Order: sequence, then structure tokens, then C-alpha cells
Amino acid sequence: MTDSAPESGRSKVRRTQSFDAQAGEFDHRAGIGDEVAARVAAAVFALAEIARGDALLEIGAGTGEIGRHLASGAATYMAVDASTGMLGSPTWRDRGLRVAADCDEGWPVAPSSVRCVFASRSAHLLDPTRLCEELERIRQEPFWFILGRTRRSEDGFKDQLRGQMRRSLVERGIKPREGRLKSRQLVDTMAAGGGQPFEPVEAAEWRTRGTCAEVLDAWRRKPGLGGATVDSDTREAVLGEVAAWARRKFGDLGRMLEFREVYTLSGVRWSVEAPTR
Repeated sequence: MTDSAPESGRSKVRRTQSFDAQAGEFDHRAGIGDEVAARVAAAVFALAEIARGDALLEIGAGTGEIGRHLASGAATYMAVDASTGMLGSPTWRDRGLRVAADCDEGWPVAPSSVRCVFASRSAHLLDPTRLCEELERIRQEPFWFILGRTRRSEDGFKDQLRGQMRRSLVERGIKPREGRLKSRQLVDTMAAGGGQPFEPVEAAEWRTRGTCAEVLDAWRRKPGLGGATVDSDTREAVLGEVAAWARRKFGDLGRMLEFREVYTLSGVRWSVEAPTR
């Protein structure tokens, strides 16, 4: 179980409004691209051995970058997200069933009806207790809960910028969100409850090019930094420090740089219990 307290209702509203505001440019800023998304969906199908007649639920489905491919291959597909802005993306048109709902509340899914739940870069935002309760309620064994994450090379410029930004926040007494840690803790909690963790799978690898200036501009347009809520003065101070550090480290902020990214799948599976004699 994580050591963070569940979000207040007001915090959830702010988070949903934040994603609504980001919907228009989210894929451009944080997307993985259609080719990679297709490879991720194929890896999910292969890992969970999705067959016709199985149900696959994606929580925190966002703009549907991966969901459009899941909807094309799964016999039954449903997407749930609290952000109507994200679910209103053109990507979703005529692609599977999508429902606007708070994933920290009861999911609009029948009990014991889902073979696989997939969460791409979203599970760390949810209340782990409620998540585990809903997974237990809806799972149809054999069942897979699959977490998708993007991992960048630690020596890549974008991860170094992120590390510097997070250090600047900590120096001001602001605690950034620890998404990777929370995901690992979530898997550990499910394993303690009878799930079987599986070895992480690298679903896709690619090279990305960009500039420090582009990253800083994207962060400036976000309502928070590092998953934390900050005021405009703090944002500008932190980003100013990061920009100064980046000039010393990389030179011109507009210089084109390259880094490696890997999309990994991890999580837990539940097997059908053998009948007792």
C-alpha cells in the first residue's frame, strides 16, 4: 500500500480539469505515436492471451492513443476516464465504448466479467485501496492487470531535465509525485493478496528527438509540475533554475537532442484455482 493519503474531492476536480485543459495537445506533448501505440496494444493482447469473447477494460484511457488499437483487436473493449475532454478526442470516434467516470469510484462494469484491465501511465493517480477492490470485483480468472509505463534512458536530456526540476521542487518543500514507486507498491500489494507478478515486458523501443526549450515550454503550459500543484511564481522560478542548469549542461536550449525511450508492461495475473478433491 502507498503511504500517500487519498486525494480530496477538490483535488480530484482540479486533476480532472487539468486533463480536460491538456486534451487538445496531450498527444503532441506526451504521446508515444501511432506506430508505438499499435505495438503496445499487440503486446497487451499477446501477454494476456486475449481471445474472442474476452473483455478488456482500459482505465485512465485518455485520448485513446493506445485504446484505438485495443478497440480494433479485443472482442469487447471499454475505456473509462474521468476527463470528458480526453474522451472527446477525435481519436475515439467510432472506436469502442467509452465512459466518463471517476476510476476511484465504482466502475460501470459487471462483476466477474473482465479478463484484462490495462492502465497506461495512470494507475499511480488512483486510490490503491479502491483500485484493488474494483479489480477483485470485476476480474474473471485467468485475469491480468497490466500497467504500462514509458521509461527513458537516464542519460537522456529529458530525464535529466525532469530530475533537475524535481530537485528544485524538493528544495522548496514541494513533494513531486512518485509514479514509478507507487506502481511498484501497487504490484506488491496485489501480490500479497494472491496475485502473481510477472516479469516486465518491453513492448516497444524507439528514439525521440527534441529540444530543452520544447520541454520547458510544455511544462510552462501545464497546471502543475512533477504532479504537484504550484503557483505561477513558483513555476517560473523552478523553470528558470532548470533553464539555467540546462544551458550549462547542454548549451543552446534550442539544440536538437536525441534520447531512447522504452514502453514497458508490468503487473499481476490471477490464475484459475485448481479444483480441490
